[in-house]
Amino acid sequence: MSPDGKSLYTAVGTAASAIWLHDGSGDRQITTQGYAFLPILSPDGHKVYFLLRGGKSRSYVQGQLWVADLASGRSERLFPDFVMAHYAISPDGKKVVFATASDAPGAGIWIADLARQAAPKQLTSGGEYRVFFGAPGELIAQVRTDEWHLFRMKEDGSSREQISPDPILHLNSVSPDGKWAIVSAATANNQLNSIIEVYSLHGEGGTTTLCDTCVAGFGPARTGAPLLSWSADGKTMFVSLQYFGLRSRNTLLLPTRPGARPPNPHQRKNAQR
Repeated sequence: MSPDGKSLYTAVGTAASAIWLHDGSGDRQITTQGYAFLPILSPDGHKVYFLLRGGKSRSYVQGQLWVADLASGRSERLFPDFVMAHYAISPDGKKVVFATASDAPGAGIWIADLARQAAPKQLTSGGEYRVFFGAPGELIAQVRTDEWHLFRMKEDGSSREQISPDPILHLNSVSPDGKWAIVSAATANNQLNSIIEVYSLHGEGGTTTLCDTCVAGFGPARTGAPLLSWSADGKTMFVSLQYFGLRSRNTLLLPTRPGARPPNPHQRKNAQR
């Protein structure tokens, strides 16, 4: 405080986060400015999509969609009118489905052509904030009725159908073939911990619990590493051990057969890499 009591001096800082690419040639930094998060490699491996904090929203789990060309190193902002809470790229690399910021007018799920030859189309307006591509022509999202539930719909927003009566906290990821979803649900007596479950999206065998004491926070895979996710070919599953009470920031790689039920990380925790 100044001696005359009219001014207050303080320090202000900003957080930064960079996207890096690890491949056969080593490590390469993709972004250099701002807070970048939620990177997704394009199906052809030529581009990296990511969210960058900015726009009108001040939320640290929301940002604008950018794409970086790995050959030229150039980055470009896509759909500048939208601040997103989550997004996913279609398996053919031609479309993006995204959920807009919760404080935006008409917040919900949108779908857009990545070539930007047509305007984005709004599919829902109920404040949904997690959505993935599922089986061909299908989207998987968490939709609120009385509580959050797992839903499927067509890519035009029609044929909306609730998959399970069980309430969920977060939809974390969906397998590339659209057969499985990883969700977190509240425990009976402790909201700090979550039950991590595998949901069968097309009747291949019900629900399996992967973890009943995990600390999944308020939505992994938004700014931090995904809790569980798949490689594009479905042959490898990535498990971020930070959520499983192992005091590890490492990622576990589990081989799996495309279309098969995800393996249980607790049964493979000694295979940390």
